[in-house]
Amino acid sequence: MDWRHIAEIERRKDVRGWELVRFGVWVKTNPMPQISADRPANGWDGIAYLRKIGHKKEWNGGGHHGNWIGPLVTNGDHPTGKPLEMVLQWVERFTDSGQTILDPFAGSCTTGRAAKDLGRKCVCIEREERYAEIGAKRMAQEVLAL
Repeated sequence: MDWRHIAEIERRKDVRGWELVRFGVWVKTNPMPQISADRPANGWDGIAYLRKIGHKKEWNGGGHHGNWIGPLVTNGDHPTGKPLEMVLQWVERFTDSGQTILDPFAGSCTTGRAAKDLGRKCVCIEREERYAEIGAKRMAQEVLAL
C-alpha cells in the first residue's frame, strides 16, 4: 500500500478496530516504469502489518524482518501481482494452521492460494469480475499433499 495510507493508519491509532503493528517494505526488483516520465518511478510498496485491537500480537517469524525483496509478478493476470513466495511467508509468519484470513482486495487470489497451500482458510473479495474469475480458477487448483 502507499506509505501515506500507512502513515494515516498510524496517525489515527485505531482504524475500525485495527492498529498498526509494523511498517515494512516490498522492494521490487522489476518495478513498473513511471508512465508520465515527470518523476522517478516508485520501486517499492509499503506493507502494513495490522492487528485487531484487543487481540494479542502474533508473529511466527522469530527474529526475521518484515521486508521483502523480489519481483513484481508480470504474467498478465493482474497489474499488481504479488509473488506467491512473499505471501506464503506472510501467511506462515502471521497465522496458524486452521485460522481464517480476510483479503478484501484479492486480485488474482495470491493470498487465497497461499492460505490453501498452508492449511488456512481465506475469504477473498474482489470487485473486478475479470480478476475474480482468474482467482476462482487459481483457487480450483489442488494442493499436492507431500
